[in-house]
Amino acid sequence: GTTQQPVEAANNNPPRGGVAWWLRVVTLVLRIVLWPLRRLMLLTFPDGAYDGLSPAVTAKAVQAFCSQLLELATTPSQTALARDAFGSSALGFSALRAEAVNSSSLMLVYLHSPLQRQANATLKRLLLDEHILSYINGQNNLSTMGVSIHTAQGDNLAQMLSVTSYPVLALLQPTQRDVQLLFKAQGPLLQEIAPLSLLGYIQTSVQRHRAHLDQAEARRIAREQEAELRREQDAEYQETLRQDQERQRLRQEVLETERKRQEEFEEEQQRLVDEEQNKLQKAKDLLQPEPSSGGTRIRFVLPNGKKVNRRFNSDETVASLRAFLAVHCEENSLNIKNFGLSTSYPKKSYEESENETTLEDAGISPQAVLMVQDMDA
Repeated sequence: GTTQQPVEAANNNPPRGGVAWWLRVVTLVLRIVLWPLRRLMLLTFPDGAYDGLSPAVTAKAVQAFCSQLLELATTPSQTALARDAFGSSALGFSALRAEAVNSSSLMLVYLHSPLQRQANATLKRLLLDEHILSYINGQNNLSTMGVSIHTAQGDNLAQMLSVTSYPVLALLQPTQRDVQLLFKAQGPLLQEIAPLSLLGYIQTSVQRHRAHLDQAEARRIAREQEAELRREQDAEYQETLRQDQERQRLRQEVLETERKRQEEFEEEQQRLVDEEQNKLQKAKDLLQPEPSSGGTRIRFVLPNGKKVNRRFNSDETVASLRAFLAVHCEENSLNIKNFGLSTSYPKKSYEESENETTLEDAGISPQAVLMVQDMDA
């Protein structure tokens, strides 16, 4: 009895020698196939080379991007322009931001994934475009940097910019407190945009920044001049200053009164427009589709003499007639808001109080000719 148990256990398990041999073969094949990819990954992203956000590590990540960009250049002029635009100051983001704050410069940041299929093509088409490079090199208040998203620096910037797809080109305005995003293009939009169109966006953002700096400088100069003027004033000018302030206050009151009056006027105009739109929508909601035959056939004679024919269901009301006229006048640009309705024979006028009366009860079914009056004329 004791010798049968191991024999039965052996019979219940399939032989494992063949399976193990096939596993070793598959493992060997996978190693051979994936070895070049592993080598490429190690060359592109050495283990630990770009981990962390220290100045030395982030600068190294930026320098790696610059090297990749220069390798893609195809002409000596392209290489020189790219080196001046992206390689002259290979600093990490924090260091570059500090420089930009001190010099009141903008930051042009490019994030990309080297593993993306069109990564190199996009770099060649945009960042190596000589128009873009020449413009960047001609700007004294524009700092640049590029970095792979597979580095700690790139991942940090991607989170800061709320990136959803790659590559990304962002124009930033750094301050002591934060970083303001002026322009961002990413993913398919950036891959498909024409270089000159992208340059136009960058130029517009830079020009706005320059105008902002000019205004700030003008305000600073104005403040200094005002302070100097105040220092030079003595007691005999205090009364003149007070009078000037009083005139300014009165002028401001006039402007404020005019502003409030204008706001009230605009609000009233908007209210009237909304009211007309609501009336028109109610008219459209009330109006039933025109029957193809039968019902009540009405001929409207408008104030300008034009005649309009329309069929209505006999159970529709006088309000439906007014609703049709409101829609018709709106669609045909006729400035008639309040309608009067009457028949010539027998002579009868239909007041607003009869709006709920059906056409049949109103005595204008199965057909009638209604004269339309403009009650505001």
